[in-house]
Amino acid sequence: MVPRRQAARRVGTLANVQIENEIRAFLSKNFPLYKEEQVEREQSLVESGVIDSLGILELVDFVETTFDFRIPEDELLPENLDSIGNITRYLADKLGNDGVVRNEAGSA
Repeated sequence: MVPRRQAARRVGTLANVQIENEIRAFLSKNFPLYKEEQVEREQSLVESGVIDSLGILELVDFVETTFDFRIPEDELLPENLDSIGNITRYLADKLGNDGVVRNEAGSA
């Protein structure tokens, strides 16, 4: 039997992989300068030239539509949205392991 903590971690990791795959697929489809083999997980999408300010708006729209929640204006920050790793961590934190959007107080 797998201990509960390990099982939760596996679910979280699976969710992170699914989120990251969604982000990578979106970038591949919508941004011709995105080449998965050339953009590292923690590399800035803006500084690497993959997306510009308009691209950020497209990314935010995609995230809000795909994951069915609105990103608060005060959370539209590079530390949340400027790399594949940042986006994945931000969404995993907001969605939780069960896919439920978390508010600022950390409850559903």
